Amino acid sequence: VGVLLTRTLTRPLRDLTQAIQSMTEGRLKQQVPVRSADELGILSESFNQLSSDLARSHDLRRQMTADIAHDLRTPITVLRAYIDGMRDGTLKPTPVRFDAMQVEAEHLQHMVEDLRTLSLADAGELPIQRTQIGAGVLFERLIVANTPRSAAAGITLRSEIEPGLPDLL
Repeated sequence: VGVLLTRTLTRPLRDLTQAIQSMTEGRLKQQVPVRSADELGILSESFNQLSSDLARSHDLRRQMTADIAHDLRTPITVLRAYIDGMRDGTLKPTPVRFDAMQVEAEHLQHMVEDLRTLSLADAGELPIQRTQIGAGVLFERLIVANTPRSAAAGITLRSEIEPGLPDLL
């Protein structure tokens, strides 16, 4: 009876230990059977949830890295095409082409700054400065920022703000 009781108590711990070892070897999606509703069962359920969340987070990070690589590749390809064309004489250096190259370089710079901001946020080191802003001011900024796209679609943006609204923080 003692051996049976010991096996019953230690089996969930062995399952958890094996699953954790598999995770340290890179196999993140591990699930252990939940055999009881006691503390070991709760621990197993918590482990299963943690494992699922970690695997999902890893997959999302991998997809984000692939997306970033793709987004960086596009302006680099455009810049290289202009440079190669000018170097081999296929394209003449013109102010328009230099402007296009400048736009692509600025696009790359913005993406690198966005990556830096993401890394700071991921590390919990992104300083956030909260400031008050009036609702009318906020909506006007949104309208100005989105007017080119809305005008291209034949949509006119305007705001009607009730007077006396409190500031937003």
